[in-house]
Amino acid sequence: MEPLKKEKFFQAVQEAQMILVGIGREFAPDPGISQDQKELQLYKESAALEEISSGEEIFQAYAKLAKLLGHKPYFIVTLNTDGWIWKTELNPECVVAPCGDLGKMQCSEHIVEAAPIRDRVLEEVLRLGKDASQAQILDTLQRTARCPKCGKPLVFHTVEQEGYLEEGYLPQWEKYRKWLQATLNRKLCILELGVGFEYPQVIRWPFEKTAFYNKKASLIRINERFPQIPEKLSERAFSLGRSPVSFLNEL
Repeated sequence: MEPLKKEKFFQAVQEAQMILVGIGREFAPDPGISQDQKELQLYKESAALEEISSGEEIFQAYAKLAKLLGHKPYFIVTLNTDGWIWKTELNPECVVAPCGDLGKMQCSEHIVEAAPIRDRVLEEVLRLGKDASQAQILDTLQRTARCPKCGKPLVFHTVEQEGYLEEGYLPQWEKYRKWLQATLNRKLCILELGVGFEYPQVIRWPFEKTAFYNKKASLIRINERFPQIPEKLSERAFSLGRSPVSFLNEL
């Protein structure tokens, strides 16, 4: 890590009255998760994501982030659907996940906890045996994954799903918007961790806009692939072209 940028990083955080954090796909345990994955793989992924140990570098990075933020007023916007952030020391009342969460499932009307349904589905699939056909597996998924409230088919509550229910995050999003309004004319440190161009209208562009209009704000962009800073923010922003997880774990 460049010593000068490390010093600037700590200075920006320490001098800030409030801290806004954006978390992107470079901070995910498996950034390779994509829309075209088989539905059964999502069930397995959802179950695996609950098996977090203190040895995981991402979980350690979340712990470092929580320590870095300390008791300062902060809000976190995360694009990740892995649900790890809810298992950290970070205050869930100060986090919004507009892309959803593999810890939840939804039908066309309701949002429910995923764990009991997911575990029942995986148990049924296991009973089919290793020679089960894809058609048998899909039939089991569709038959078993049913909403406990209305009986309709369930899918994971993530933005990739057709008919994604935004009401799952909207109350927290409104809280975030009110918090953001209170940052005007305050010393605000805007910290982007691994945010690329997946849904840039959620974090990347709004964060740049916030930094531009709040002349007391500073923007720190840590991104291995897209660390570029707009010219108009060059005097109050800097970036590091590296993994945000490795960066935090080296602090």
